[in-house]
Amino acid sequence: MQVRIGISFILSLLITTISAQYKRNIIHIEQIKIAENSFELVAFNDYYCPVTISFNFSMSNLEADTKYPGAKVAPARGKVKLAKFTIHNTYAEYLFDYQIASVLGDVRKLADTNYAYALPLPQTNCWPITQGYMGAQSHKNKYALDFAAPIGTPVLAIREGIVVDIKADSKYSCPDSSCAPFGNYVLLYHEADGSFSGYHHLDYKGVSVKVGQKVKQGEQIALSGNTGYSTGPHLHLELLQPDAQSGLLKYIPTRFQTKQGIQYLEEGKCIQ
Repeated sequence: MQVRIGISFILSLLITTISAQYKRNIIHIEQIKIAENSFELVAFNDYYCPVTISFNFSMSNLEADTKYPGAKVAPARGKVKLAKFTIHNTYAEYLFDYQIASVLGDVRKLADTNYAYALPLPQTNCWPITQGYMGAQSHKNKYALDFAAPIGTPVLAIREGIVVDIKADSKYSCPDSSCAPFGNYVLLYHEADGSFSGYHHLDYKGVSVKVGQKVKQGEQIALSGNTGYSTGPHLHLELLQPDAQSGLLKYIPTRFQTKQGIQYLEEGKCIQ
């Protein structure tokens, strides 16, 4: 009699990042039997962007066809085989377990640091930068920007991309980090170089795009607001790329196209 003892279940993982809880969709890991003496571990990606999946295995009486620990990239709305496992002795029990970590994006791609982004607000006005890169208030160790903007100001895509995640159902805000989960936002994926842009503190029901929608540079995607961890109406903007070492999305500094020329934006200045 053949005795086979193994783990046979679906594990659902929530994606999180250092900048916000972008977790609209989930990554599914499935163990799929392909023969009497073998099975595959497959990752299914529901996101409209690639996801890098790091893995490690512990097992006995099994052999994997993939080196581990390792990492593979699941394409947008696709799947990737992490490994195939073959049972050495089909008359003995086998034991199998795995550990999975994941990050939005493809860690093999690097953001184009020479690219100059469009401003996220209409150039008909001059927008004060109330907090810049590495700001002393809430931007410590963050390459992020805060633009003072009245509630209801059109928020524009700084580069063409695809909508990966949104939140638009919150009315709440407060001046401390306990309110961070209540911030409305849009997250765009920029396929050209694998970077992401996040637009935060948006107005209640102020998001005008849907997950999976492609947008052009300068297209309106939302209305600014005052939700989440916020001391007043403003737009928080962050540029991100996946990081292989930390397994997280990390902040990156970027330049912008302004009427004063291409430049890095600085705290205290009014930008148009």
